[in-house]
Amino acid sequence: MEFHHGDFGFFQGGIEVPAHHIVVVHRVAYGSILDSPVVTDDSDMTELADQFTIEVWGILDLLEIMKENGHATKSQIKALIEFLEYNNDLPYPSFKKKAV
Repeated sequence: MEFHHGDFGFFQGGIEVPAHHIVVVHRVAYGSILDSPVVTDDSDMTELADQFTIEVWGILDLLEIMKENGHATKSQIKALIEFLEYNNDLPYPSFKKKAV
């Protein structure tokens, strides 16, 4: 991977981190601070959360819980999956099969 000027963000203490990883660090930190699972299918975020023993749920885990507790219907979940597919943003190739 090649980095260019402007690709890095900085944290207190002078630790230099690629800018796209700052979002990952922030989300995992919120999970730790709030003692709440981090919901993601991103492998970098999952790996970091695992290093700090922060619970990670996949998107399907969250959708299943929402459906079981009446916060989302099957048709709403299907619409979300279709939206993710339309935006070419499905987390992994078999996601749609597992979700429907």
